Amino acid sequence: MHHEVVLLASAAAVAALTVGGENHAGLCAFMTLWVMRLSAKLNIFVGVPNPGERFLPDRLRYLAGHFRTRPVGPFFAATMTAATLALAGVALFGAGEAPSDFEIASVALVSTLLALAVIEHVFLALPWDSGRLWGGLPANDNLRAGRSPASTKPAPRAAKA
Repeated sequence: MHHEVVLLASAAAVAALTVGGENHAGLCAFMTLWVMRLSAKLNIFVGVPNPGERFLPDRLRYLAGHFRTRPVGPFFAATMTAATLALAGVALFGAGEAPSDFEIASVALVSTLLALAVIEHVFLALPWDSGRLWGGLPANDNLRAGRSPASTKPAPRAAKA
């Protein structure tokens, strides 16, 4: 819970630092990431087909007890609709009459973050093994064995001759 309070304080600090200024791209990016993070957390709590509990490190494995594996419901539909409409709104704003280079870059940043968040939410809804995405990585053997990638130890270095 303390990390949520820190994020709220961070949002207030970013807002206070940007109020009255011309550049709100940082605030928009921060708020996009924060809101979509909360949406993902709430969707995992309410229930999605693929909550991704297998990617939790050992020390956080107890959190999987709060995850629900269920078909997508109305909350997921509402959050996806809101995120998609926000993405469309930001993109339409960027396509407006002769935006400046700064506005184009700002809109591109926020649009990209929103699009990635929507893709993340889609992965939560897909009823498939998300570990297949990372199949070519060395950590896959650890995941198959039920160990977290963070628990892997680097190979020992060869002695210098």
